[in-house]
Formats: sequence, structure tokens, C-alpha cells
Amino acid sequence: MDRPGRRSTRVGRMSDLDDDLHVTADAIEADAARIQAIEQEKSTLDADNPRTVDLSVESNRIARAMMTKTKAELEIANEATGDEGSAGPPT
Repeated sequence: MDRPGRRSTRVGRMSDLDDDLHVTADAIEADAARIQAIEQEKSTLDADNPRTVDLSVESNRIARAMMTKTKAELEIANEATGDEGSAGPPT
């Protein structure tokens, strides 16, 4: 049986994990929206437009950052569910 102090610590920890998960999810969602906007803009440009290079570089940078964020999100989810063994796909 849990002692009262342990329960409040666990509840606090879950609250922290909830906050971390939501912040991370929001950041990933913002990155995805930016990539979508970039790709929409690129679709309006001719292939030889120099702006396509700048947009592609930005999209690539954001996508790489998203990989780090999605990995962190998986670790948070695993910790919250107690499923430490689900590492997901190799990176």
C-alpha cells in the first residue's frame, strides 16, 4: 500500500510528464506546420528558383530537429507508461 507522501510524489511526477509530453507535442506540431508551409511555398516555385534551395535547407533542418523531439517524446511516453522497453525504431 502506498504511503501518502509517495502517492503525491508519483502524482507530481505524472503531472511533470504530462507537461513535458504536451510541450514536446506542441513543438512537433509547430515544426510540422512549418514544414507544410515550406512545401506549399515550394510547390508554387519553378525548380530553378534559388528560393527552393533556401526552403529545402530550412525544411531539412526542421525535420532533423523533429527527429530529436520525437525521440524525446517517445522516451517521455515510455516513462509515463512504465514501458521502458519500447525504444521504437532505431535512430
